Amino acid sequence: MDLAEKWTMKQDINTPLGERKFPRRTFKKKAGVLCSGTYFVTQGIDLGEGGISFISDMVMKTGEPSLVSFQIPSGDFVFVRAKVNTIHPNKSEKNFRYGLAFDGLSFPHRRQIRLYVSGRV
Repeated sequence: MDLAEKWTMKQDINTPLGERKFPRRTFKKKAGVLCSGTYFVTQGIDLGEGGISFISDMVMKTGEPSLVSFQIPSGDFVFVRAKVNTIHPNKSEKNFRYGLAFDGLSFPHRRQIRLYVSGRV
């Protein structure tokens, strides 16, 4: 298992280590985030039916609500509510890796993400 896979496996305290509710796939695309009245565009890391992770130098708090926008590869452009689930500081880069959990993702968008994650698109 390489470093990227280990990093992706890291979980919040409510999920047993190494287990995810939904699988994820690398997502190196831009995503827009609106949080605490501030909008910023950031680089995605991975995407799954349950959420998205990205790197940013913006400061966010665990549990903080946000609005995320991104293009599902071979799918729709999505605007969805999310909450900050995990925060991992990256001291060498002076930024953070955030994990956001989707709140109310529609079934068609969930299906499109599932197809992307399974590698069928």
